[in-house]
Amino acid sequence: MTDFHRINAFSDITEEHCDELSFLWLLRSKAVKRENSDWHTVNRLERRMSKHLAGLRLNKGASLALALQRLEERPESGECFTATILALLSKESSTVEHLLTVATANDNAFSGFISAFGWLDKTIVNDWIRKWLFSADANEKYCAIAICSIHRADPGQELTQIMRNRESYNHPQLYCRAMRLATELNRADLSHQIAHVAHYSQEQENDAISFWAARASILLGNKQLANSLKNWVLAPNPHQHDAIEIAFRTVDNHQARNWIKSLASHEEQQRQSIFAIAALGDPQPVAWLIQHMAQPMLARIAGYAFTMITGIDLESHHLCLDTPPKGWDDLLQAIEEDDSDKGTAALEHIENDSFLVWPDHKKISQLWQTRQHEFTPTQRYLLGERLTPHHLTNILNHDKQHHRRAAAIEQTLLSNTALVSVSALTVGVLNA
Repeated sequence: MTDFHRINAFSDITEEHCDELSFLWLLRSKAVKRENSDWHTVNRLERRMSKHLAGLRLNKGASLALALQRLEERPESGECFTATILALLSKESSTVEHLLTVATANDNAFSGFISAFGWLDKTIVNDWIRKWLFSADANEKYCAIAICSIHRADPGQELTQIMRNRESYNHPQLYCRAMRLATELNRADLSHQIAHVAHYSQEQENDAISFWAARASILLGNKQLANSLKNWVLAPNPHQHDAIEIAFRTVDNHQARNWIKSLASHEEQQRQSIFAIAALGDPQPVAWLIQHMAQPMLARIAGYAFTMITGIDLESHHLCLDTPPKGWDDLLQAIEEDDSDKGTAALEHIENDSFLVWPDHKKISQLWQTRQHEFTPTQRYLLGERLTPHHLTNILNHDKQHHRRAAAIEQTLLSNTALVSVSALTVGVLNA
């Protein structure tokens, strides 16, 4: 019998609350990034999480003991979230410090650790922000900056000091997160410093810092740096998707089309070319998108891009297939049996697209022939309308997560405002 079972007469109920909370956190973390998730989907998950957390708070000591046991057995992000939020609510400072060590040593656990602070009122987390922000330990500073990011809290002069400190530069995660925070707060006073870092880091071949510096600098108004994203846009790399969503909303139309042609000329990069078309929002390549809806591996993401530009929802307009296209099962089996890197990548793409509908390319082609006159080539659109502050605000308030993310970036680029969080809680933060 474990220590937990000795001290908790209602162990089965507590175990259910604990395991469900960890699992639901994982579902939420995926939902805020998934193409078809909307505010209501995220809200439902959060309300379910809140109920399980309420059950755990009835006996915080026993619940925390179980959560720590679960984390030891499975050091993943959901388990770390549950253990951390209970430790914070129980004001178990030594346990929080222990969890910090676990999280910074384990990438799988870190996101859950930081997320827990986002669920709590600033009066609970401010002491931790202050403690770690002024720490000599770069990992603790990194956590403090990440928590500030979730709460959109401005560390003031200390953020400036981190940007200027060479020791911070030697901790790429801290430095990149600090630059991200600068864009989230619209810290225009750091714009020149970040632009300098973008140039310097390219010379030092520090890819992570160089990319995030360029991205932050662009979002802070230095749009001329968009051309510096070319290498991240055109070559497979960990930052390619992030580079595409910024670059094609910033570079001129001629440059964008050349980059899209370059991507589309490589079979393994055609998926990225479709993302680029969606980010650009130019209706001219829509016919090309419709052609690629006939290719099973690209069909669903091409349908997604079509909606991103035109605003025509495939389901509500009855433009999707009831079942996967002919030959899909055989193709899927062949991919599952392919243990090469190409097969692994294909399976990941299939999983990412699994929440998207299968477009009926014949019906969409017929519809587009009657609707394309409504759109002006070279003009940029998002969900069928030109980019105006009013339209972007409507998307942020009502639409799906990927649409909201696009609108947040467009809003920052258009109006030079702070980058809105599309991952923020919908149920409100908790007090002790």
